Order: sequence, then structure tokens, then C-alpha cells
Amino acid sequence: MTSMHAGTPRIVVGVDGSRNSLVALCRAADEARTRGAGLELVYVLPPGSGPAAIASGYAMLDMSVRCCAPDGLDVPAHRMVAGGDPAQILVELSEDAAVLVVGARLNSESGNLLGGDVVSYCLSRARCPIDICADHQAHARRADARRAQRARAGSRDGAPALALVRQA
Repeated sequence: MTSMHAGTPRIVVGVDGSRNSLVALCRAADEARTRGAGLELVYVLPPGSGPAAIASGYAMLDMSVRCCAPDGLDVPAHRMVAGGDPAQILVELSEDAAVLVVGARLNSESGNLLGGDVVSYCLSRARCPIDICADHQAHARRADARRAQRARAGSRDGAPALALVRQA
């Protein structure tokens, strides 16, 4: 990874190694190439994390880059491992960014349509445009699994389960 020059537009992306954060990283890298911008990859640890956790964080960022772009990102990039609240740190870094990119589940356990607390916090407080990314293939796989489960179980009203699959 090469370093960014002062004055270069910057795309900030939150990366935690999850599938959705890898989708966000790939999207952020594409956006950086399109805009001629630099890329800042951010991984946030709990406050007070020790040197081993920080080293693991940098290793995870390196692996994430290799997953997204095996031959390299082809944009100036900076890696950052910080300790604290992920949402707050991403919002702070958004202050002079061109775009903030985060990964999100399509639905969270708490019922938030766009994922967890980080996405909601960033949406309401980010100081730049925000791009929310999700692995839509994961959503399709879950939907296919639900349809298959209904087909195996049959419908509640006794109608053939195949009718449920065709309507979905």
C-alpha cells in the first residue's frame, strides 16, 4: 500500500473482516480509483486493546485487502487500527473525507433495516456522504433457504408448498 499525499481526496472505509465489510472495501477501492482519491481502511478495537490485538488488526486489514484485490488496490491507501467506539471513530474520520463507506447487514437482530448501531450512528452524524454496502448474495442465500424450508414443511393451510415457492 502506498501512502496518501496531503490534499488528496480521501475515502474512509470501516473494515472488520466480515463479508459485508469486504464488500464495502471493494466498493470503496472502486470509488477511490474513480475519484482519484486515497483510501483509509479503519479497524476499531475495544478501548485498551493490547499490542497483540493491534498487530492482529493490521494483519486482518492486510488479509481483507488481499481478498478484495489480490494484485493490490492500485490507489494510495493508509491502514488504521484504533481503539474505541467504531461508530464514533468513523464519524470523526468522516470530517474531511469525500465518502464514508460501511458494511451493514440487511437486517439486524434489533430490527434495524440497515443493520446495527454503527450504521444508524454514522447515518445521523457523518460529515460527508455515506455509502452503505451489504452482501446481497447472502440475502439471496437466506431467502432461498427459507423457501426450501417452507417447501419441505408445507404451508400452514394445507396448500401445496410449491405454491409458496412460486409466489415468493
